[in-house]
Amino acid sequence: FSVDEEEQVREIYGPVHSRLLKQALDLINSADEAREKSQPPA
Repeated sequence: FSVDEEEQVREIYGPVHSRLLKQALDLINSADEAREKSQPPA
């Protein structure tokens, strides 16, 4: 992409990146919760 296309690229890929980032963070949180639930009580 050229510098002139930066705004157009941001408009197209910005929402996609935001959605993928949210999904990734949700997966991390789900994995952490599952790990906590699977730990035997101390």
